[in-house]
Formats: sequence, structure tokens, C-alpha cells
Amino acid sequence: VLIVTALRDPEFLAVEQALASLGPKLPLDARQYFRLAQLPLSPTRTISVAAAHCERMGPVHAAVATSKLCFALRPTLVVMAGICAGFPKKAVLGDIAAAETAWLWQDGKFAVVEGTSGFQSSPHQVHITPEVKNCVTELKHDEVLWKSFEGRAREIGAAIPKLVIGPAATSAAVLADGRVRDSIATTQHRAVVAIDMETYSVYVAAESSPHVEHFVSLKSVCDGGDEVKDDLHQQYASTVSAEAALAFIKRFFTSPNG
Repeated sequence: VLIVTALRDPEFLAVEQALASLGPKLPLDARQYFRLAQLPLSPTRTISVAAAHCERMGPVHAAVATSKLCFALRPTLVVMAGICAGFPKKAVLGDIAAAETAWLWQDGKFAVVEGTSGFQSSPHQVHITPEVKNCVTELKHDEVLWKSFEGRAREIGAAIPKLVIGPAATSAAVLADGRVRDSIATTQHRAVVAIDMETYSVYVAAESSPHVEHFVSLKSVCDGGDEVKDDLHQQYASTVSAEAALAFIKRFFTSPNG
């Protein structure tokens, strides 16, 4: 298994804390390192988990880092953890957005039509496998897992996190404008639940790897991608995402489809 985050702090640090048995930093190349852990599934079965973060946030660095890691480590499952923006009334603070489908919402063409300049969208979408979708659906109904976040959620005045399965848009730019956020739902996918800067690129890189069979992004909402965007809850969301990612991995490899 490969777990990827965009940033070292706070996303990768949360993964390191969740994976208590991580070994030392191992060089992938001059620009990239990773850490390994053995994750117990039962008294007689463990799986190897590699964890790494990108050099910088954004779709380009996510694609490069994931491609290099998949080529070198040959994982069969890639999981992206970290933080994202949620769409109001669909995914709120702390909720996990499981990206059933991902695309780069800025893909398309700028053109002049009848004297008017405009943008014509033509995004390419990547989808998770049915096996991953089934496991994510099971995780959604894991009351014990979500109840375990109750105390931490109460400390920041948030509701107990839930898992939301749906389309997630990837952006090449930080989004702090509610009007732009809402335009993605009205012009591209009305069911979109979250937006981030890496998921689509990780999906494309994983799908392109001959060794990767499954991939999923399980990011936690830290803001609404609007004018009140801030960094206050990034640590909390990173922790929820990291722990949910580990719960998913354990469930995936112990389920009939794993």
C-alpha cells in the first residue's frame, strides 16, 4: 500500500502519527523520501505500507511524486490522505470526501463564440474500482470509527465526521471564492462534494502504473473553499483523514474483495 499526502505539515505528520510503526526515512531519489511500516491485519497477517508526501502541493507535483513512488515501490493500492474543501450541505468540517470520480475542473478551451470570449469545459474523469467503492460504502457505516472522533469534534465545535461518497474536482489553484466553487457544481457536476489540488493527478498516476490495481482519495474537509477560508482546522482534518485512511486499508484487505 502507498499512502500519499500533498504537504508534510500537517497532512503527512498526521499519517506518521497514525502509523506508529513507521521506520526511518528512506531516499527514493535526491528530491523524494518515503517511510515504511508493517500494518497488522490479524495475529498472523501484516501488510507493508509506504508513506510519502509531495514536494509541493498542486496537481503537477502530485502526479510526479505518485508516478515515481508507484514505479519504485510497486503498490497494489494507492490511498491519498489529507485535507480538502467541502461543498456546503454535502461535506462539512471533518467529513471524509471519498472521491468516487475525480477530474481537473480547469481542463477545457478558451474560445471566442459570436464575438464573446468564454471557457468551454472538457474535463477527463477517472473513477475508483467497484471493489474500492464497496469497501468505502462499508466504511461509511462504521459507527465505531466515526464515534471515535466525537471528543475531538466537540473540542472545535464540529459535528461528528461522516463519510461522503461522490465526485471530487481537482483545481490547479487554491480556491477561496464561493462563486467559483458553486460554478463547478452548476457547470460541470451538480453532485460534486469536494475540491482539492491533487486527487485527479494521483488517480491518473496510479491508473497509469502497471502494478496499481486500486486507488482512492479519502480527504477530510477543513474549509468551504470560500471567502472565509482559513487554516484553523487543518490539523484536525488531517488527523481524521489519516485515521480514516488506515481504517479503510485494514477493511479493504480483510474484506472478501481485498
